[in-house]
Amino acid sequence: MNRIPCTCAVTLLSCCLSASAQPVLYVDTDATGANDGSNWCNAYNELFSAINNAEFSGGDVTEIWVAEGTYRPAVCLPPPFHPCDAQSPQRSLSFRLVNDVAIKGGYAGCAEPDPDARDIDLHLTILSGDLEENDVGIPDPTRDENSIHVVTAHGTEADPILPTAVLDGFTITGGNADGTGGFPQDETGGGLQNLRGSPTVISCTFEKNTALAGAGILCEVDSHASVINCVFRDNIATDDGGGMLTFKGSVPELTNCRFERNRAGRAGGGLCVLSSPGDITISGCDFTNNVANTSSSSNGGGGVALHGIDYTANVTDCDFRRNAGNRGGGLQIGSTNGSSS
Repeated sequence: MNRIPCTCAVTLLSCCLSASAQPVLYVDTDATGANDGSNWCNAYNELFSAINNAEFSGGDVTEIWVAEGTYRPAVCLPPPFHPCDAQSPQRSLSFRLVNDVAIKGGYAGCAEPDPDARDIDLHLTILSGDLEENDVGIPDPTRDENSIHVVTAHGTEADPILPTAVLDGFTITGGNADGTGGFPQDETGGGLQNLRGSPTVISCTFEKNTALAGAGILCEVDSHASVINCVFRDNIATDDGGGMLTFKGSVPELTNCRFERNRAGRAGGGLCVLSSPGDITISGCDFTNNVANTSSSSNGGGGVALHGIDYTANVTDCDFRRNAGNRGGGLQIGSTNGSSS
């Protein structure tokens, strides 16, 4: 969809009117106003500016509305400023989720007659780790400078009544957790990495992310992620969890999600759960054309691999079609209790 730059001309007066008071910050890459996030006309051009403002607002900011467009967690400039390559510190930057803040994509934005109109399919809002905008394939050397994690949710809190840290209505792509950043965590969670956090992820697409493990989403160390109406497509993990991996005491809850054409070099082409201290819920999900390494006698679970001890996996109303794995093309269960229907 072609968009015209937003100005504060009389003909675009609706663009300049604030949709709400300051509990909402606005982000639009095409806005040309004050760049302070106060309304669509003066929207921040970069998402990371809005996140910084929300994090230090003392709880005043509860939502960030993001207009269609592509947003990157780092900016690459020619040397000697901020060049990006395989060792660039820019790669370690990510969009971080914030407690008590919902980040929502899919808005029409500044230049449209109704800037508040929201349709995540019509107004595609992309969070991209392709910092130099040069990705060709997957895997490919053009991804060497890509963000290690596009989004992080570390330390986000759970709430028994209302979700706190929320990501809603985005396509997350181009993450490349290849382990070159110097930390063990740099090998996991190309799309979204979650350590000791409990985010809620709604209506997001994780597409063409790569990692040693957990290419689309990684949940590790006592994390609880609620993932609702999301799509995992064409993500590749060298080891486990092409679409998503949870382990080290993490409890996933997936509802109405689709896993398509994800690949893992070991277990869980679509989803891999290695350990959990409580009940795992996988409900109404579709697993199609996912692949786990078929050359190993011990690995499998092209669609889903459930491994670990003394947890209950409730898999209900799920479809498994055309998945491939040496042991359990659709579903592999090892050392766990489980129920399915």
